[in-house]
Amino acid sequence: MRRLLSLAALLAAAANPVLADERMEHAEWASEFYQGTGEASTKEGGMSRFGLSCNDDSCRFYYENGVDCEPGSNYPIVISTSAGSMAVETICAPAATSDGEVMRYWFAELSHFNDALMQSDAIGVAFPLANGQFRISQFLMNGYGEASERVASGLRARRAEREARESADRERRMREAAERARKAQEAAERARQAAEQAAARKAAELEAAERARKAAELEAAERARKAAELEAAERAKAREAATAQPVEPAKVEERQVETTQPALPAAEDVAAPAAETKGGADTESPADADTQPTPGTDSTRGKRLPSRL
Repeated sequence: MRRLLSLAALLAAAANPVLADERMEHAEWASEFYQGTGEASTKEGGMSRFGLSCNDDSCRFYYENGVDCEPGSNYPIVISTSAGSMAVETICAPAATSDGEVMRYWFAELSHFNDALMQSDAIGVAFPLANGQFRISQFLMNGYGEASERVASGLRARRAEREARESADRERRMREAAERARKAQEAAERARQAAEQAAARKAAELEAAERARKAAELEAAERARKAAELEAAERAKAREAATAQPVEPAKVEERQVETTQPALPAAEDVAAPAAETKGGADTESPADADTQPTPGTDSTRGKRLPSRL
């Protein structure tokens, strides 16, 4: 009945994470969890302790009797069970417990040793002392199976919980990575589309600029051509106007008069000495001078002028 009650308590503790972290009594044994390890142990009169400490990878037995030891040194002990006695080589090392740090003698789990403990009602441990004597400790094994099973199941549950949590974390990271990849792909697609649109706008701007340049060149060439044609036409009109302008008759007569008038004073000057050579009596009077024909007047027209003229 007590074994059934212990098993029920073990199952309840494994099902309830809060209870699984609590110290639980199993007859002469107790189970507890501390800093990621599970431990099943029993005491002898508060002086010595024998137990099993497990983590996720392995379990190790230990013996603790309050005797100081050199860390890292080996110490032999003898364990007596219902299945027989065996010599065990232990190593001294400190251990952190809920009561503080203590020195323990650790040894690995041996083949069939756990079965021998399960079949024994009590075990004895002989520890050699420096004076050649042995310190004998006796431990009752009632409750060992339930305590060790609770430790093992608790660690399995924690391992499963940790693996589930790690799996959930992996899935979450994978989802996040996939989401980041999707967003990055979308961003890359948007960037590509933006680049294509920018390239299309650039090409359109270049094409528009090229069309505007060609149109400006054509317009400038057309304006230059029209200006040249207009200038050529005006020059042609000016030349035609210059060649087709008639000479006015009055201007022609004035030019003729101007060419004939300078010869008259010369004739008078020549005639004057001739008259003077005829003598002073033969000089003409003013009256006669008035009757003399004057060159260039109507009275001289049709008359012969002096040959000297």
